[in-house]
Amino acid sequence: MKAFKLRSTGESTRIYCNQCYSVLGVDHPTYQNNVFLNFPDHCANHADLSRPLNAYLNMSDYSAAIGPLPTEDMPLFVSTDCAPERKRFLWLPDVANSFKESSGPPGRVTLASLKNGVLQSRPGMGVCGRGR
Repeated sequence: MKAFKLRSTGESTRIYCNQCYSVLGVDHPTYQNNVFLNFPDHCANHADLSRPLNAYLNMSDYSAAIGPLPTEDMPLFVSTDCAPERKRFLWLPDVANSFKESSGPPGRVTLASLKNGVLQSRPGMGVCGRGR
């Protein structure tokens, strides 16, 4: 796997499989090692995605090509670029808890540790299981 920034000024780092180029996850300083942003439809993963949904984000990127608008009774956020929307998003209790600063070193593998090379794929194999 390999970590990339899309823009030199960007704060997000995307972790890609260097064999199939699937985005495995995204790290951002705001996540405080508490959030793992992944795209379940982009690659096979076995993560526990059973946590209840709290909000729809970045609806400005949503189009009819993606599908119909969400129908769940859930807060929608067009963008968190504007301060009032970001504040409204961070007021959601589960969101506030997710983005709080850690009280100590993480007791689990974090995306930041992957990014820093703590985990390596097996020699001759990509992280997606494909041979090199």
